[in-house]
Amino acid sequence: MRSFESFHLTCLDHTVGPVFMNFFLSFRCRNIEECLLSINKGITSLVYRLPFLAGDVIHTTTPDGRMNVMQIEPYSTLIDESHMVSIKHHPHHVLPNTPHQINAEANPPERFASLDESYVPPVPLLPLSPGPRPVFRLQINVLTDGIVLAIGFHHSVFDATGAGRLIEILAECCRDPGSPALASTTELEEEIKLRRLVDNTGMVTAGSYRQHEAQNRKVEMSTGDSDWIPPKLAVYSFHFSAATIAQLQIACNGVLSDIRAQQHDDDRPVDESREPMQEFISTNDIFTALIAIDIYKARSHQIADAQAKTSPEMVMIVNLREKLPSLPSTYLGNAVSVNRAHAHPQDTLPNPAVSVSRQHQHPSICNTALLEITALALQLRQKLASIYDAYVRQYLAHLMRNQDWSHIGTLLPDTMVSSWRHLKVYRLDFGPYLGRFIEFNPQATLVDGICTIQPERAGDVDGESALVGGLRHAAIGCYGVLSSRWAV
Repeated sequence: MRSFESFHLTCLDHTVGPVFMNFFLSFRCRNIEECLLSINKGITSLVYRLPFLAGDVIHTTTPDGRMNVMQIEPYSTLIDESHMVSIKHHPHHVLPNTPHQINAEANPPERFASLDESYVPPVPLLPLSPGPRPVFRLQINVLTDGIVLAIGFHHSVFDATGAGRLIEILAECCRDPGSPALASTTELEEEIKLRRLVDNTGMVTAGSYRQHEAQNRKVEMSTGDSDWIPPKLAVYSFHFSAATIAQLQIACNGVLSDIRAQQHDDDRPVDESREPMQEFISTNDIFTALIAIDIYKARSHQIADAQAKTSPEMVMIVNLREKLPSLPSTYLGNAVSVNRAHAHPQDTLPNPAVSVSRQHQHPSICNTALLEITALALQLRQKLASIYDAYVRQYLAHLMRNQDWSHIGTLLPDTMVSSWRHLKVYRLDFGPYLGRFIEFNPQATLVDGICTIQPERAGDVDGESALVGGLRHAAIGCYGVLSSRWAV
């Protein structure tokens, strides 16, 4: 294993919770032994290319006096005891079920893989001192008809886009384990250089970053308590075909044109009270608005009898690689911020009211719901337009002014949506024995109200996407648009 010098994680790395996350890749294998050999060779090559994957995350004080700064160390006794790869056999399990694989006549002794704690690397959810805090670990789960590869990573080192890039590199290494040797030193140096660039950008940026006080509060999770137990959540999954996605996007953008027409008739000048109208809303905007509104409605209905207040606040995760030109799409570290909005219809619907024209109506979604989705998606799109290079630089400057980096964080709202549709993981080829994986699954959500838009599929399933989320009490899918089952 190659050595590397210790390096600090960035201010952006400190804005996320220090949790250990897991992704599952399911491969159908004809020859299990050849698949195991291919995966092990690929992992060896991957760690050679990026040796810090074998490192340990510690807290330290920097030479300039910043406290509680996370750093990746190349070696510790504890981390050496935590094996990079573990193998576990599940002799009575078959590959995870999907809506396309349901078979009522399946052999009863065989059941679908649960993808529970027995399937993930033996690393705590909160990898805290004095235990090992590994950067990256894997578990190869051997089933009767294939392999489920669990890829675990420290979220303070990678965001979902960075983890997706790691999966791409692993696929390259499985296809040709010996090919990356010459480029590996440059690849490691470039990653460390980019992490330093993030902090340096903040330090040299003048001015202040204006934001709501709540945006600089720490994540509401007891990360200092190793006995913290995640709440029991009901996990929901909704699947969308390419045709369904296209139909909804056309309808919402049609409604947007109705809203634009109403604005055109408004005599008020474009000023602070009336921002210039966006010309389109994206699929991610629409999905995010859809899930946020339905969660709000489900929760509101659930607690209506108790006369409790349901917070309409929601956030959309923003990929800053698209906003800061100096950060390439291949950057592995955390590069995210949040876009905050309100999911309550009274906060989003146009004023004065807008009527949906006949040609823009959706065959399965009522006009009121369509207006709510479009209006919230528009609100998100307008706020996204305000996040640009200078904004990101000021945000980094704000983070860098903190002397105690344990205080850097983002308050988790009641609802948070993160899109992974841009991850092209379903197109990856892992070589002649593994091929392409048939399913990509995140480990079950750990925090109430966090939802993900899954990577877009390709090929034989016609570009299907899915929404996956978890709620503690309310039953999403019983109220709102998703209850109509039009998307499944």
